[in-house]
Amino acid sequence: MSNKIIHLLDYAPVYSGNFIKSIIELNKKLKVNGCENQVLVFTDNTLQREWVEDLKKEGFSLYFISKKSNFVKKFITISKIVKKEKPTIIHSHFSYFDTITGLLAITKKYTKYEFRSYWHIHSDFPKKANIKNKIKQLIKYNVFANNSEIIAVSEKLIKDVKKSKFPENRLHLLHNGIDVSRARGFNLENQKVEDVKFKDDKLTLLTFGSKIHIKGIDILLEAIDKFSELKSLQFQLVIVGKKETSNYVRERYGDDLPEWLVIQPPIENVSELYTRSDVFISSSRGEGFSYSVGEAMANDLYIISSDIPGLNWAKETNGVTFFETCNSKALYETLEKILNGDITEIYKKGQLNREFIEKNYSLSNWVRNLLNIYRLRR
Repeated sequence: MSNKIIHLLDYAPVYSGNFIKSIIELNKKLKVNGCENQVLVFTDNTLQREWVEDLKKEGFSLYFISKKSNFVKKFITISKIVKKEKPTIIHSHFSYFDTITGLLAITKKYTKYEFRSYWHIHSDFPKKANIKNKIKQLIKYNVFANNSEIIAVSEKLIKDVKKSKFPENRLHLLHNGIDVSRARGFNLENQKVEDVKFKDDKLTLLTFGSKIHIKGIDILLEAIDKFSELKSLQFQLVIVGKKETSNYVRERYGDDLPEWLVIQPPIENVSELYTRSDVFISSSRGEGFSYSVGEAMANDLYIISSDIPGLNWAKETNGVTFFETCNSKALYETLEKILNGDITEIYKKGQLNREFIEKNYSLSNWVRNLLNIYRLRR
């Protein structure tokens, strides 16, 4: 088992989310196995995040490098960290540090110690890539990844990497893990009312819309607009997002939003949002592995989702209905059928979703599967 691991992370959201909890759980398991605390290297735009203090309390060694510095400076800085920490594994996440990690692995023969290199792909590849980008991908995966192994979060990403001629024997599938305790940690008796902008007195449809185009918010609103022709709606749509989301919605409807529509700012305790909702909608055009869908399932919510490859894993449960991707009419018809049906059936199927996540996609499963990958040798 590895003694020390360096994670290179391009990650700086306001709230820590499932991903940081996954790293913390991995660290706990490694320490039980007698390993040292992991080393985390972030870009400096992460410095002001409150959750960084949680990482310090967990005992991680933290480094922050300038995102404005050029590639050579970043490589030199990270090389010094590697020389000081002497890891046996270097693990990059979210693509930003992949090339540097790959170059470190290629040049490690000039150092006095050995380590293994992993690239962890979390996000979908661009659907339309020009010739220049295709050439870049081929170089990245056939030159810089020569001494590295790749971990992908979905079967679709595995296929995409294979298209770049990357060797299959160095390619690993690892679905994300869902922090069930975080997703279900809300206690109604201790609710933070000021953080939540909607009431739960109507059937509530919840979605996350931080990236308008990728999340397909335009598709969802086109579908909901077909209902809005009615004088009175028996449901409300809650879109979780920041300024970009609010601006997009207000540009579409004006400052006086329809009474069925709520813009909810993100909050740390996401379980508050899931607890107040009845159905979760994902109208994404493409994703690697959706944390939000997994969290919603862990909260007993029924799921309506676009039929994207990144969610093929969710077809193993009866608590998800899929509609044709990018088709607002198909989404409208799906919603109409469900909303006019027996709502108690929705709640029953939502409970099956929770059982499915707890059994197959818990954090403990994720940690165990990653440790198995770390133990593999080419």
